Amino acid sequence: MANLAQHLTDTAVRHGDRPALKVDAAVLTYDQLDEASGRVAGLLKNRGLAAGDRVGIMLPNVPYFAIVYYGILRAGGVVVPMNVLLRGREVTFYLSDPGARFLFAWHQFADAAEKGAAAAGAEAMIV
Repeated sequence: MANLAQHLTDTAVRHGDRPALKVDAAVLTYDQLDEASGRVAGLLKNRGLAAGDRVGIMLPNVPYFAIVYYGILRAGGVVVPMNVLLRGREVTFYLSDPGARFLFAWHQFADAAEKGAAAAGAEAMIV
């Protein structure tokens, strides 16, 4: 079944050297974004992600957001977008309610992310 990650891969084949995203001075080409999201997908699959599993994203507007987002989709997961300002109990709720197994969180919010993920039975991966 095709999803946005497949569209990224198809675009990378046709326009790999073109910019896919730009955030401040950081620019990623379609090839770079596709390759990096493939690594995230591999990481998730190696950690046991199954099709349909939920994965939280607690990242600000940085290039890693797109990399992780497409990686989750590519691995067959379902993205659970989360506000980076959530506190521990709120993180627990946002992960527990959909039954998320994993959480990618920005390093500046690691404390709340790790505490909330642990309480929800999810694995936190700090970016």
